[in-house]
Amino acid sequence: INYVITILAAFVEALFLAVLMGVMGSKSVAAGLQAGAMVWLGFVASTSASNAAFAGRSWSGWAIEAGNHLVTLLLMGVILALL
Repeated sequence: INYVITILAAFVEALFLAVLMGVMGSKSVAAGLQAGAMVWLGFVASTSASNAAFAGRSWSGWAIEAGNHLVTLLLMGVILALL
C-alpha cells in the first residue's frame, strides 16, 4: 500500500506542477527547472525543515529526503516542459 500511496502522490504532485507551469507559461527546460526549484524551495524544503526541527530529526536525514524531492521536482519540471 505504501508504494500505491507514493505513486498516487507523485501523480498529484506532477498534476499541480503542470497547472502551475501552465499559469507561469513555462515552456522551456530552463523554465521547467525554475518551476520545480521554486516549488521545492517554497513548499517542500521550508515545510519539511520545520517538521524536521520540531520532530528532532537529523539535518543529514532532512537533506537526503529534501534532496530526493528536489531532484524529483526538477525532473518533473523538465519532462512537463518538453511535453
